[in-house]
Amino acid sequence: MTAGSTADWLRRVPKVELHLHLEGAIPHAALWDLVQKYGGDPTVPDFERGLLVTINTDDPKMFGNSLVQEFQALVDVHGFRRDEIRTLILSAVRASWLPAERRQHLAVDLQDDPDWR
Repeated sequence: MTAGSTADWLRRVPKVELHLHLEGAIPHAALWDLVQKYGGDPTVPDFERGLLVTINTDDPKMFGNSLVQEFQALVDVHGFRRDEIRTLILSAVRASWLPAERRQHLAVDLQDDPDWR
């Protein structure tokens, strides 16, 4: 999606489709079904406007996936760059239910890690 079109895409998808996926956790396959049905490309998140986007594994035991595999798919299939992956990781820290001070420390610890760069 182009900048600003994420909200437009979500408005086009019927409410009943979105309510099938509680708390915004839409499994990868279901999201692509919606994209094929209603158009758009949700792999280009609108980071510039502050949209908080996170990646999850849905149900690893049921679907046999891991968080690493989800991030790798973003790189391999959708061409995400390292800086975009880092943005997603920091978004997950921001979205977590950790106390604010712990979130801040975790973000700093991640960014200070030599493998972060």
